[in-house]
Amino acid sequence: MPPADQCVGDLVVADIGIPKEIIDAVDGERLEVVTLESVRELISARPVDAHKGDFGHVLIVAGSIGMSGAASLAGQGALRSGAGLVTVATPRSCLSAVAAAAPEYKTLPLPETADGRIDAEALDVLMNIRCDVIAAGPGLGTGTGARAVVHGLVEGTDVPLLLDADALNVFAV
Repeated sequence: MPPADQCVGDLVVADIGIPKEIIDAVDGERLEVVTLESVRELISARPVDAHKGDFGHVLIVAGSIGMSGAASLAGQGALRSGAGLVTVATPRSCLSAVAAAAPEYKTLPLPETADGRIDAEALDVLMNIRCDVIAAGPGLGTGTGARAVVHGLVEGTDVPLLLDADALNVFAV
């Protein structure tokens, strides 16, 4: 990706060579190798008259002061994965940094604590957002507000919920 593409020599993406027979022989409930070919089989070409709303709305709950980049990267990742609409919900003081990183996603300011971390009141805001999936955690921190929001999402949302990074860490605290 630019600007690094101007600095790299020959780029080689190499198959690490795990034979299918070995993968098939491994015991376990489910083992799957994801390859470019297997993903291509799952994703069909988008119709030319499609609308971004036809491809799902991802709500990302992420970021805090000093970790707004995590929220930005999560939003960009959701867009690159094919989501039609992405909203990055982040503490109010992080909003301008997150919004500046990628104009393609929407941003939603959340109530925050005095130190720029998500406040427990953010849960009420998040529970009123219509979306198809929620991803929570990158750069969120593990404070009391983050714990309240993550636990509230786990207990109260009716859409698929992906917990990552600090959303997993709040369960270890």
